[in-house]
Amino acid sequence: MDTTQDLHGFSQFLANRLAAGDSALPEEMIALWRSEHPLPTEIAQSVDALQLSLDDLEAGRTEDFDIANDAIRQSHGWRAN
Repeated sequence: MDTTQDLHGFSQFLANRLAAGDSALPEEMIALWRSEHPLPTEIAQSVDALQLSLDDLEAGRTEDFDIANDAIRQSHGWRAN
């Protein structure tokens, strides 16, 4: 998407949010826009991270959640489940 289209889309997004009564701060509006319209590089990074996770899962490089959760809780002095 080129800059002009991106700015037009963001302008429409703001107009719609304001018309709906949203009173978020400008920084919050930008963050919400970015969460709904990630950059291509952000999408590529997410896909790469997911692939690494799937590779770990297939290779057996995972740990049971309950064991990992208890270890993290213990390391912070929190109550184990």
